[in-house]
Amino acid sequence: MPVQDDSREIEVRNLFGLYKPEGSRGDTDAEFIVNGTKVAVELKSTTAANEAVTTVRDFSMDHVLKWRQKHWIIGFYDKTGKILKYCKYGSPSDMSTWIEGKANYIKPDIEIAQIAPYFTD
Repeated sequence: MPVQDDSREIEVRNLFGLYKPEGSRGDTDAEFIVNGTKVAVELKSTTAANEAVTTVRDFSMDHVLKWRQKHWIIGFYDKTGKILKYCKYGSPSDMSTWIEGKANYIKPDIEIAQIAPYFTD
């Protein structure tokens, strides 16, 4: 059963004392401040038994560029999506291999899109 992700994001933000930046629906899920510097956090959650985490609709290199600088918190929920079982944290360095894997996955599509206009009937 699909679960609305917004309520889970709010729960994880509150749990870790993070705040949602004003007017940043698609850019940054949460932030915290260290020594006067804002630190961006990407929040994800999953109800999958295999702990799989999906990315986003319309995944692009823009996401890769954005994600490379972010810290990550992933909430793992029971299958109903209502009970938070645990969370995992990933620094930008921790997440780099996963993010680059996603970038490599879409790289052929990007290359095809760049040359396709030159192939006309």
